[in-house]
Amino acid sequence: MNKDFFITDSRRTTPWTGDAEATELQHFIDRKVDSLYAEKHLALSETEEARLLNSYAPRGVHTAGMNYGRTRNGMKRYCCKSCNMTFTIITGIIFQDHRIPISEWIDFCLCLFRFQSFTSISKTNRNAYSTVKYWLMNCYSKVRHTMQNF
Repeated sequence: MNKDFFITDSRRTTPWTGDAEATELQHFIDRKVDSLYAEKHLALSETEEARLLNSYAPRGVHTAGMNYGRTRNGMKRYCCKSCNMTFTIITGIIFQDHRIPISEWIDFCLCLFRFQSFTSISKTNRNAYSTVKYWLMNCYSKVRHTMQNF
């Protein structure tokens, strides 16, 4: 399979994006689209969710963990004293290894549960069509992994 199969155009661009001869109205629309995109796609470290997640202390097998700095997206990292494994509060769940806010994942899942089309979801979330496919495959792989370990 071609590795570029899942790559599609961004929903941020308009037909006149980057056109030197665009009208003032077209520039206004581009600025508005960019501001809506920036508002919807904040990095996890820029949201209240990072503070919320960092307020929880880890529980379970590695409760003897000690603080071990922070990840690139601002999450507290812990290190288990017995096995030296590093982890965060979201290690082992569907939100692990993602730099996007959990609220954006929830919006995505709600769209899936409403049986919206991939095109509709990508337009609603202002993501590329390929992002929707990638997130869906990631959700399925997490569910499959969870069910195998159940």
